[in-house]
Amino acid sequence: MTATLAPATGHLGLVYDGDCGICSAAVRWLRARDEHGAITFTPSYAVTDPRVLAAPTDDTIVVVRPDGEILLRARGVATALAHTRGVWRFIGRVGEVVLVVPPVRWLADLPYRAIAHNRRRLSARLVQWGWIDQACEVRR
Repeated sequence: MTATLAPATGHLGLVYDGDCGICSAAVRWLRARDEHGAITFTPSYAVTDPRVLAAPTDDTIVVVRPDGEILLRARGVATALAHTRGVWRFIGRVGEVVLVVPPVRWLADLPYRAIAHNRRRLSARLVQWGWIDQACEVRR
């Protein structure tokens, strides 16, 4: 993990696929709603922490809480949203509570996995529609 992602800073660390157009657009969206700069965003190619490298960073975001806990997929999204403002904070906090229950988390992870699996095709379509500005450079 790079120095900017160190949980010792008290910030939430979010690792994302910097070559993915959908991931980059989601990070821009989150960054615009990051209430007090509470989230440190790092593309996966800049990570050196072995614990984070062991996580599946190619197909999910990896959220590192200040206490060092690593969260993936829906739990990571919920925790990141809980650090934003407005209704998104509320949605994130509710998500943090309900996604602790394994069956709920598994169900919430299904659409996440489907989007991650099809992100090359989906991002190309979103670029065509003008919703995002770069397609995924993800190689299979």
